[in-house]
Amino acid sequence: MLKGKNVLLCVTGSIAAYKIAELASRLVKLHCNVDVIMTKNATNFINPITFETLTGNKCIVDTFDRNFQFNVEHVSLANPIVQDNIARLRRFGNKVI
Repeated sequence: MLKGKNVLLCVTGSIAAYKIAELASRLVKLHCNVDVIMTKNATNFINPITFETLTGNKCIVDTFDRNFQFNVEHVSLANPIVQDNIARLRRFGNKVI
């Protein structure tokens, strides 16, 4: 059902960051392509290397990191709450909101 789907996980600075690693692992086992972005505060709870190892993709922490190639072909948003959170991330970057 999820085979071949692209999934973007957004990890913030809370204890739940540990649970997202398990979710990333399960999605990869279901043959999803999983990308992860993290806030700087999230790195206090879990290391980006964990997600890179689990997903096989670079974990984005610095929004200005341009040392990799990233092509956005299609973005599908689940609901207005997700849209609002993405807009906040764009607007405020690494600042606590």
